[in-house]
Amino acid sequence: MTHHGESDFIRELKSGSIKALSALYDIYASELYAYCVSVTKQREDAEEIVQDVFMQLWLYRTQIRAEQTIRKLLFVMAKHRLINAFRTT
Repeated sequence: MTHHGESDFIRELKSGSIKALSALYDIYASELYAYCVSVTKQREDAEEIVQDVFMQLWLYRTQIRAEQTIRKLLFVMAKHRLINAFRTT
């Protein structure tokens, strides 16, 4: 996939492009993982949260608004997962 802006990724993701999801994962997963590890202090928990976030992104892709930034959306989703994880411990 060639270099795209976020609006292109959102459009492709909403239309069901696995390539767009994969590209977004390649772009954001390591940064998201580092954020999650800094909060949880557990590599396995951070990996699970990152996977869950991208799964949720895929499942709810048609509901993404074009004006959202993917990076912001991913971090908000991760933050909610982290909050829920601490509530259950």
